[in-house]
Amino acid sequence: AREIRTKRLGLIESRFPDPLPIDDRVAREWGHLHAIVARRGGKPRSRGSDLAIAATAIVHRSALVTHNSRDFKLIEDQLKIIPV
Repeated sequence: AREIRTKRLGLIESRFPDPLPIDDRVAREWGHLHAIVARRGGKPRSRGSDLAIAATAIVHRSALVTHNSRDFKLIEDQLKIIPV
């Protein structure tokens, strides 16, 4: 499984060589989303990566394209989600 993930990461990095950074603006939005999930009865600690991705999309005013739209159910009103 680790080898498959490593290969997948390499493919993603070669296709998208300039990823959007997690900077102070994204970190603040991430904290905001964390609080929303907690208020809505979710477990934000177990959703850390999803919340970082969502926060990055929000800060950069981008849609979030995902195969797992269920992972973003508690915050779907906070950003545009495009399920694929």
